[in-house]
Amino acid sequence: MPIIIEIDQKRQYLTASYKGTVSDDEVIGAWKGVYEGSEWTPGMPELIDLSALDDAKVTLQGFREVSDYCSEVFRRERLSNVIVSVFAPRRFQHNLMKSYRMVNKNSPVNTMLFNNFEDAKAFLEGCSHTFIQNEIQKMKKVFDAMADGVCIINEDHSIQYANSAMEIDFGDYKRKKCYEYFLGKRTVCSWCKNPQVFSGETIRRDWYSPKTKKTYDLIDTFFENPDGSLSIIEIFRDITERKRIELENVRLLEELKEASNEINTLKRTLELKREKEKFRRLAEVTSDWLWEVDANGTYTYSNPIVYELLGYLPEEILGKKPFDFMPKNEAERIKRVFRKLKAEGSPLKAIENVNLHKNGCRVVLETSGVPIFNDSGTFIGFRGIDRNISNRKLRKKPSSPEKTRIDGS
Repeated sequence: MPIIIEIDQKRQYLTASYKGTVSDDEVIGAWKGVYEGSEWTPGMPELIDLSALDDAKVTLQGFREVSDYCSEVFRRERLSNVIVSVFAPRRFQHNLMKSYRMVNKNSPVNTMLFNNFEDAKAFLEGCSHTFIQNEIQKMKKVFDAMADGVCIINEDHSIQYANSAMEIDFGDYKRKKCYEYFLGKRTVCSWCKNPQVFSGETIRRDWYSPKTKKTYDLIDTFFENPDGSLSIIEIFRDITERKRIELENVRLLEELKEASNEINTLKRTLELKREKEKFRRLAEVTSDWLWEVDANGTYTYSNPIVYELLGYLPEEILGKKPFDFMPKNEAERIKRVFRKLKAEGSPLKAIENVNLHKNGCRVVLETSGVPIFNDSGTFIGFRGIDRNISNRKLRKKPSSPEKTRIDGS
């Protein structure tokens, strides 16, 4: 190829080597390929090596076209000063200088001609250092204008730079290690992520700072410095308020859920109360004994009919159990039935049982009832009805007056 244009690995400057015979089209095509490529950094110095050029077929018109194109690119990138160092044999210098003067009158390009390659390169490297420092200063100005904190950390954990937002939160960073600056520690953190970042991993995480009492969204990634060393750039975004709102939303949702549960409980309680009121109004007018017991079988409600059946007032049986009013053997039998139906959650269906009247007489009752469950589905008792079937039992099988007295016979 007659023209070889290379950008050094650290992107400090661009080198263009002209070899053999070069034409207008080749020159224009080569520079368009560079400026429209992804590796070129606007404003980087350029070193042009013409030492291997045999014969240039570049006309003044072609020279002007190249210059006009370059100037257009530089203006688009808002460049005010582009340094071009040219190493050329003496036989080319007079015509080159004359051509540069003619075409670069309104161009930001500043061209220096050298007849020694090392001089041309030394001049360019000096300009490259200035270019890099200028780029760094531009970068720092951008960072200082940011609301997010930005810091740069090198491979030995030293902080190379922290922007204004970072210094407002954490103070002066100069001559400090990252673990000292952020956490007040004297040694590297056991959970340090820097090795992972230097290996090429970008890490994002939430971090709470005990020093500032703030929560940050952290993004860590690495970059290569012009001297080949590596650094980490770390961006701190304050998300304390966002986290507070998130926690507040969680709290409000929990409160809303709890309030909804309370409303549902109140509704069920009200419905249960209405059912109980309906049950008790019915109990006041029925000729049967209506009752409720808890999970242990203790009476919690009784209508007045119990007095007609067993001779006890309702308040006399509350707090007691059905088994307390039965002969011993009968009580044991009914206890077994009660435990079985309780475990199954099954209803009581026409269970015949013998009870003792307050006056000592035996009364045969037929018991029916349904299990009661709370909102969580836990068994909490039975609600039911007892009927006196003593007369029916008597008609079915007469009993000897000497053996047993049955109430109502």
